[in-house]
Amino acid sequence: MIYSIRSKRNEVAYTGKCIVVSDVCKFFGGDSSQPYASKILINPTWADLFACAKAQQKKTRDMHHAFFEGYITTGRIGSNQSIAALELLLGS
Repeated sequence: MIYSIRSKRNEVAYTGKCIVVSDVCKFFGGDSSQPYASKILINPTWADLFACAKAQQKKTRDMHHAFFEGYITTGRIGSNQSIAALELLLGS
């Protein structure tokens, strides 16, 4: 995994509660690919999200996408919609 963000790793990347999620990637991860979901993060730094990217890579078995480039917010979860779901942007 290669960190390709221009921000410092100890800077807050997302303000609030969030969870990092990823679908199965059978094309790059094969039949052993599994979906990834992090624990709930509060005000995660870029380093926290980078750690999630490495964990996600192991879980989905997608070793092709190894450049951590950022994230997008894909929705909100929780009983009162207070937790953002983030999808990491990983390039090849």
